[in-house]
Amino acid sequence: MRRTPAALAASATVLLLLLAGCDSDSSDSSSSSNQQTQDTGNDNNAGTAPGSDQVELPVLCDLVTAEDVGGILGLTVELEAGPFDDCEFSAPDDLRDYSGALGALSVDTGNGGFDALKSGSKAAMDAPVEHEIPVGDAGYVTTGTVFGGENLQASAGALVGGVAYTVTLIQGSGHTEAEMVEVSQRLLELVLSRTGG
Repeated sequence: MRRTPAALAASATVLLLLLAGCDSDSSDSSSSSNQQTQDTGNDNNAGTAPGSDQVELPVLCDLVTAEDVGGILGLTVELEAGPFDDCEFSAPDDLRDYSGALGALSVDTGNGGFDALKSGSKAAMDAPVEHEIPVGDAGYVTTGTVFGGENLQASAGALVGGVAYTVTLIQGSGHTEAEMVEVSQRLLELVLSRTGG
C-alpha cells in the first residue's frame, strides 16, 4: 500500500507522542536506551518498546484485520505496519476520511509514564479537550485541531498494567467531536479485546 498523506501524518503524530513521552531528565538514558534493538516485525513474535526493559508488546497488525477496523469506521480500509510496530490504517477510496494508527508502548520504565503520554497528545493540538473513557485501567481521548487546521483530530490511550494502547485518528471530512471520541474508544476496545487487556 502506498503511504497516503493521512497515513504519513498519523506516523508523524505517533512519533511526536512517543517523543513527548520520553523522560529527557533520565541520567542513564545513554546506556540502555541507546543499545536497544527493534523487532522488525518480519515474524509473528511481539516487538519490544524502546526503553521498556524488554516488555513484550503485541504486533497489532497481526491481531486486527482491515475488516475489524473498517467495521468500526464504516469504511473499507487497508492496514500497514508502521514504525514501532504500529498498525496504520487508511481508506484508499477517500483520503479525507478517517485514517490513523493503532499502537502499543511500555509506560512503566524510563519514558515518563502514562501521564506524559497524555500530556504529549495535548501538546500536539490546538485547544485540546480531554475526555475520560471507561477503557482499561485508565483511558482518555484528546480531541483538537492540529497546526491551525479546521478538522478535529484525536489521540487516545488506554493503560493496561504497564502498557499503553494508543489510537491516533486523523480526518479531513468534518467528523464531530462526539464521533471522534466514539470511534477512538471503539478502536481501543477492539485492540484490548485482541490483546487480552
